[in-house]
This record gives sequence, C-alpha cells and structure tokens, in this order.
Amino acid sequence: MSENGGLREIERQIGCRVYAVDKRKSMIFWSKKNAEQIGLLDQIVFRVADAVDLPFEDDKFNTVFMESVNAFIGEKETVINAYFNVLKQGGMLDINEATWKKL
Repeated sequence: MSENGGLREIERQIGCRVYAVDKRKSMIFWSKKNAEQIGLLDQIVFRVADAVDLPFEDDKFNTVFMESVNAFIGEKETVINAYFNVLKQGGMLDINEATWKKL
C-alpha cells in the first residue's frame, strides 16, 4: 500500500477490504501506522510478500492496484502474470508508475 490519497478515498467511500503487500517489513509497519491515523486499519489486511509471488488464491480480487512497484521489478512478465492470476475474470488491473527525470 502506498500513501496514495486516491486509494484512501476509495476505501472510505466504498468500504472495500484492501490487501496491502510490500516485501519490506518497514513499509508494512509505516503503512499500518498511516492506516491507523486515518481510521482505516480495520479495512486493510497487511502482508509482507513479493509481488512476483503473491500469497493469494487465483481469482480473488475485483481490482488489483499497484503503485510504483513495477519499475523496481526485473521480471516484468512474471509480475504482470501474478497480478492477472489473482484478478477475477473481468476485473480491473490499475498500474500507476512514477517516473523521474533529472534536469
């Protein structure tokens, strides 16, 4: 989970359950703190895991939302396949990547 304000707003308005994944325990720690501060801790399940090996059964999610993940993963095809494996038929895959350019 990122600190994305849009995702937090979706959680508030829809009341959906969110599964937050990061392979770094420190990011999960801070994500939990952030969720607690904004009153969403009970709507989010946190998991330490790698995006190329997601710890969920196939066809679990209506939406898979990734933010600033794929730029740091070497196995692009493997990770995209992992997203589609856990996505329900007809579901939505939303990938948001930041780019940097040194001026």
